[in-house]
Amino acid sequence: MEQLLKPERFDIDPTCSNAETKWRHWKKTFENFLGGIKTLTEENKLPLLSNYVTSNVYQFINDCTTYTGAIAILDSLFIKKRNVIFARHCLSTRNQQTEETVSEYLQVLNQLSKDCDFTDVKAEEYRKEYIRDAFIRGLKCPRIRQRLLENTSMTLDQAFEQARTLESAEVHAASYMGNSFPVQSAAMKTDDFSEETLATSAASSSSRSQKCFFCGNDLHSRTICPARDVFCRKCGKKGHYQRVCKSRPEILLEKGMLLALNQVGPLHHISWFKSSDSVVGYHETQSAILSHIDSNG
Repeated sequence: MEQLLKPERFDIDPTCSNAETKWRHWKKTFENFLGGIKTLTEENKLPLLSNYVTSNVYQFINDCTTYTGAIAILDSLFIKKRNVIFARHCLSTRNQQTEETVSEYLQVLNQLSKDCDFTDVKAEEYRKEYIRDAFIRGLKCPRIRQRLLENTSMTLDQAFEQARTLESAEVHAASYMGNSFPVQSAAMKTDDFSEETLATSAASSSSRSQKCFFCGNDLHSRTICPARDVFCRKCGKKGHYQRVCKSRPEILLEKGMLLALNQVGPLHHISWFKSSDSVVGYHETQSAILSHIDSNG
């Protein structure tokens, strides 16, 4: 009889997708094989197990001294611990597929239920488990839900306490990001909008944006910035590109003086040139000098 029940040597990679199914089946056939040996003793089980696994599998149990201990190691290796909460979610949300018969659908549900770890519980315990599952499933924050699902099993109270802690941590973390870089007012004076002010502001915001405040490229030293000696075509100021200019598009500032441009057309057609004592705006489409501002005024 034992010859008929003799199993093949077990040789499955634990990382294989169907490793658990293969192990459960082989383990059952091996137990049937042991049951057919009339003269079997407890001491003989471990040598027999070692003989019916390949060297790749034996390496996991070569230090074991008992059959029970070896089986326990192989169980933990090939049988992955179930996430009961997620398993019940899969069961409760599984719908019949388009090409699936009623019989096939029921078989799938029965199979899914095996991972749900259902046990005999009192009505109050069942109520709390049901609330726990609904609580986790209905959370609006996916990050909190993900953290809760890292637990293979937990009570309603544990789920609530962890969710509340995570929610509080998110609120506190958000407060650290509340101090954003203040946008420069269009009415501020040119002296207040100096290169030193920009450099200070750029340093405070660099950790968040990782972009240069003056040219918009990846963050780098101010001394090598390509926009350092460039005059902005939008506001006429030296030291930054038009694409990162914070000035309001309808006004320009030079030494506190405002120049209205409501009648000259779109600003992106204007080129700005600066000499030692003036800022000149040249409208590209109208081919005309728009204004000359005396910087000594």
